[in-house]
Amino acid sequence: MGLRILFLYPLSSPGPQVYRGYHHGGGQLAAVLRDHGHFPSLFATHTCRKQEVEAVLSREKPDIIAATSTTAEFPLTRTLIETILRRDRVPVFVGGVHATIAPEEVTSIRGIQGLCRGDGEVGFLRVVDSLEQGDLDKDVPGFWFRSSGEWIRNSPGPPTPLEGLPFPDREIFEYEEWARPTRKIMGAEFLGSRGCPFRCTYCCTPLYNDLYKPHVYSRRRPVKDLLAEVKAVLVRYPSLDRVGFHDDIFTLDKEWLSVFCEEYPKVVGRPFWCNTRVGCITAHEAQMLSKAGCFRVHVAIETGSPWLRKEVLCRDISDEQIVETFAFLKGAGLRRLAFNMLGIPFETEETIQQTVALNRRIRPDRVHVTLFQPYPGTALFH
Repeated sequence: MGLRILFLYPLSSPGPQVYRGYHHGGGQLAAVLRDHGHFPSLFATHTCRKQEVEAVLSREKPDIIAATSTTAEFPLTRTLIETILRRDRVPVFVGGVHATIAPEEVTSIRGIQGLCRGDGEVGFLRVVDSLEQGDLDKDVPGFWFRSSGEWIRNSPGPPTPLEGLPFPDREIFEYEEWARPTRKIMGAEFLGSRGCPFRCTYCCTPLYNDLYKPHVYSRRRPVKDLLAEVKAVLVRYPSLDRVGFHDDIFTLDKEWLSVFCEEYPKVVGRPFWCNTRVGCITAHEAQMLSKAGCFRVHVAIETGSPWLRKEVLCRDISDEQIVETFAFLKGAGLRRLAFNMLGIPFETEETIQQTVALNRRIRPDRVHVTLFQPYPGTALFH
């Protein structure tokens, strides 16, 4: 028969500088569930209005609520779940980055049945199937379950293999309309990999690497699978004429990158952007990207202070390496976006001026500025 699963996706409040990207995790889970006979739907909201919540529950009649949350949106997630549970005694499970890095905070939400730490494709399907059969399986790796007032804390199994997963579901997002506001900047969004081997002290990725030891969390999809998804999405949503790859470091695997740059123009042939890291791309690879159709590359500078980069952020990258990277990206005809972060611990007026000066040297086409956030569990949080 299949169960009805309502994905709860809390959003930041709308504004001119607020970017709402496609949620790859929710789309991937929805695709897996749909492939196994279940019925996913989506409730994405930046507010908690009781009337709206009740209308969604009446329309969708979910058997299960699957909530995701970042740290920033966790207060809204909690409020939405509490509002839902005051109306319906429906099983609620929470996943996403905040459940992974701060699970004890998530367990404080009264009434939820469980949470997922890390990858959920295999485990959540097992949870849903067991509920359909009438008896919740509480031995699922990576999941915590409430049991008689206590919590069962299962360790994760190995990371989910990316080969063979169905393409992430975009229908529940009404994707063409969802992507319309940023279609000229971001286009259709994809992930070719998960994870990153570096240990920047402000980032949550090292926590995933530690969670999955001794397994390696960082892994990549086969080029053929990724390009097939890109082609299918562009055919389905013809107004999206450019492509973006959210991989932390798109250029990390040199052999994979070479195959991608050879095949992408043949299979897709649309302009695309990607992320890289200083030290993880050469002038030759910049030329490869350009010939393949890349029009913009994003690079994290974070701060112009060499001391802050090395001693505080654990990014042992020199000013000259940064200048060189931006020079050969420009030489390949690529537009450059520089990520910068203000308010890093030990930041001073002098280090801010160093950041300004470094950006003047590299002259990026776009500058993206954020304020440091101490995410739970990260080295800088402690």
